[in-house]
Amino acid sequence: MRPLRLYLRSRRVPVALATTVTTVAGLAWLNRVTDHTPALPLLAVLVGAALTGPGLAGDDIELDRTAAWRWPLWRTVHIGAAGVAVVAVVTAPAVVGASVAPLGQVLRDAVGLVGLVALTAATLGAQHAWIPPVTWSLLALTVLPRLWPPGEPTLSERVLTWMVQPAGPAPTTTAVTLGVVGAIAYAARGPRR
Repeated sequence: MRPLRLYLRSRRVPVALATTVTTVAGLAWLNRVTDHTPALPLLAVLVGAALTGPGLAGDDIELDRTAAWRWPLWRTVHIGAAGVAVVAVVTAPAVVGASVAPLGQVLRDAVGLVGLVALTAATLGAQHAWIPPVTWSLLALTVLPRLWPPGEPTLSERVLTWMVQPAGPAPTTTAVTLGVVGAIAYAARGPRR
């Protein structure tokens, strides 16, 4: 049990989890006292996903690489556990009647955003892993919807704004693709130096 506890502490998991729980509780309260703002579900998942980014690398990547651990397995479990934790924390307020979002939307957004965080950690480094999910999500909430005329969203609109779209094949496929590619890239390569 000690190696697991040390691993979690070195990856700053307790701090990320506590911050996610606090933020989601605040968003659930806000969702309850306001008219259900469509951005709140995405923001709840986005906070959890973005906070996993810095923990995808230890303080000394070179030292980590010298350890006699099976890193691909540890990394795969880490990404999977991060996704499960985000879903659990975001859906937990539903137990007391303060649901933030439907489970399907939370699952889709968690898979896609955690995968994007993992992909960014493998390509740009863990310290920058939060930037693409936050930027893309904010663009999907603000700028991208104004680029298309009103009416039925096109395929490109559904793909580019997948995290704010209703359930459907294009948003789900985009999220799953990001999740799978991100998990594979991070598990195989680890965080970039």
